[in-house]
Amino acid sequence: MASDNRLIDLINEAIKENLGINSEMDAEASRAAKSIISNIGGKTATIKDGIPQAEHSEKATVAGKSLTFHVTEYFFDSEPEKEKWAASHIVLTGWIDKLRWICIPIFVIGGKPPEDLFDTVYHEIEHAFQTTKMGHDFGGGKQYIMSISNLSNKNETERAVAEMVYSMSRAEQDALVNGMYGQLKNTSNIITLDEDFKNSEAYLWLGKLHNGISAVEKSDDYDAVISRYGWNRKTFLNRAKKSEREFINKITRVLYKLKTEVLEGYRVHVSSKSLIDEDYLYKISY
Repeated sequence: MASDNRLIDLINEAIKENLGINSEMDAEASRAAKSIISNIGGKTATIKDGIPQAEHSEKATVAGKSLTFHVTEYFFDSEPEKEKWAASHIVLTGWIDKLRWICIPIFVIGGKPPEDLFDTVYHEIEHAFQTTKMGHDFGGGKQYIMSISNLSNKNETERAVAEMVYSMSRAEQDALVNGMYGQLKNTSNIITLDEDFKNSEAYLWLGKLHNGISAVEKSDDYDAVISRYGWNRKTFLNRAKKSEREFINKITRVLYKLKTEVLEGYRVHVSSKSLIDEDYLYKISY
């Protein structure tokens, strides 16, 4: 029979998995992100497409298979300079299944790297984990693909529906929540956690979904766009509301994990007599 300590470890691992984060993925994402951060500005930059750029690679292992982070640093003196350049250039980003590459663009502005790098790395590793487990690119379906192509649409109605469809994707929700976890775990603390959470990509996209539901309920202006995705308004709203509940549940589980780990480190065998108000652990302050 396994030792008591080993049984406790197994139970704790099961709890961690149930709280939404795979421990192997967490370890690899954290290691890769820290390595990428340590290399920022450490490579020789060369002028390409009119700006200084530097490239390097990082290796990681996810679900028993290797992958490569292809990191490209883009150096700018100011945010307006970056925006002007980005408007006329294609920047490779995200998970490329066929190459098993995760392309990470890093915009260094005035010598300062981005603050959300952990979010980005954890997000993309989640997609790599998804495709490795399934044995093929998750794709996301025709509605998801259509939404991706309209996320930058200048028409507000088209863009709003696209943002809703994107944030309704289970694969994207998992990646967004995974990114939120990585960012908050590595850069936040129990004092600032609630406020830092509100700056996460997961919170941003949950807000877009929530506000979108409200807008669609109040106006039929969205009906024509929704129909192009193959739904009528009633079906779309039912899907959106169900997806919003799922998204909130995923975020709640991970915030609970963060709060318990930061506060005291959850263990199965701790006394039930806790000095901590456990009800607070489920709450976010407003």
